[in-house]
Amino acid sequence: MLALLIFGTASLMFAAPVPIVVAQSVSAWNPNVSCSALVTTFQNVTGSSGAISTPWQTSSTTGGVPNKRALSPPCTITNTKGQVVSTLVQINGIYLPHLTYGDCSTTYNSVNGGGPYPDRNGDGKADTFCDDYGDIHSIGGGSTSIHIEFDQDWMAKGYCGPGHSPCDNDTITQYFSTGSISLDVQGFVYWDIGHWELHPFTAWKLSSSPQPFTTSFTYSPSNPSSGVSITFTATASSGTPPYTFNWNFGDGGSATGTQATHVYTTSGSFTVTLIANDSRGQTATASNTITINKRTTSTTIVCSPSSVQIGQSSTCTASVKDTSPGTPSTPAGTVSFTTKGGRGSFSSSPCSLLAVNSTNASCNVSYTPSGTKARTDTITGTYSPGVSDTLQTPSFHCLEALV
Repeated sequence: MLALLIFGTASLMFAAPVPIVVAQSVSAWNPNVSCSALVTTFQNVTGSSGAISTPWQTSSTTGGVPNKRALSPPCTITNTKGQVVSTLVQINGIYLPHLTYGDCSTTYNSVNGGGPYPDRNGDGKADTFCDDYGDIHSIGGGSTSIHIEFDQDWMAKGYCGPGHSPCDNDTITQYFSTGSISLDVQGFVYWDIGHWELHPFTAWKLSSSPQPFTTSFTYSPSNPSSGVSITFTATASSGTPPYTFNWNFGDGGSATGTQATHVYTTSGSFTVTLIANDSRGQTATASNTITINKRTTSTTIVCSPSSVQIGQSSTCTASVKDTSPGTPSTPAGTVSFTTKGGRGSFSSSPCSLLAVNSTNASCNVSYTPSGTKARTDTITGTYSPGVSDTLQTPSFHCLEALV
């Protein structure tokens, strides 16, 4: 009678902790705004590429405040993840190249009750007010922009416009730049058919102090193993573009450019250093320790036939699979076989693995039980990696009942 059992153990993978960004809430600068402003980053509003999928998304096609012309927008919204998010935001360290007039009106939007704009020039007619719009950019933050609009209704109401600080669309023209002048801004987030806006735009001021030139980087995958290609991505904040980036990966490897890839051939901890330079010769440095894990595998042993007479042979096959994240690597090395009590012999042990595909390898030996009594023999196979940075797979057991 034969009973064949295969045992194994599960590999545990521990991911690196995810950074948590703590938000800061501040008062609105515009006295006509009762909401508190959420201090956030340019990239949080735009997302990775200006797509709608940000914390302000409220449906597949909408985001931010419901109506961009509202004089009293809601202070919060509930996003698609069920989170309550502030609609008024503050973004520091931006620059504004220019503004353009357009989309004029003589009446308030229906969300504000309709009706004519005031007659401030005394000609007996409602004055005409136009949106004053442009795109803001993060200083040192790449090519993505956020559209802003000094809204026509807000200017007609006197909430914004010439002489209405801190939402003066006339004075701000003195601070147009392509990155040399840093501004801090506030406005309501709004998704307008393909792009994010601060509309209504509510306030601006010169940054309280010059923004320091800094650099930082991210890498993917976040829990890499040896032999896996890792992508490093650099960003710079403030400074004057264009920028140059130089990488030192801590193992003798180096690279240049905003994005670089690197493969570590050994496991361990390495200090990655990024040096950024701007066009004015300023230098910023960032470093971070990256942990490279040993590669992981799983091993199974199957003996066939599973029931043999004493003195007959059974073929025991070891299959080893690479279970590491990222780019697969065919396991290499040997598998050693033993039997409990030594009551049998193997044709050759260890056997050398041969590739089956990009993630699997196998080899086999013949096992011939000896003795005179029927019993169950325990066959143990142990994988010994050919690469030192692969974890040695724990023993896996095959039980073979002999009659």
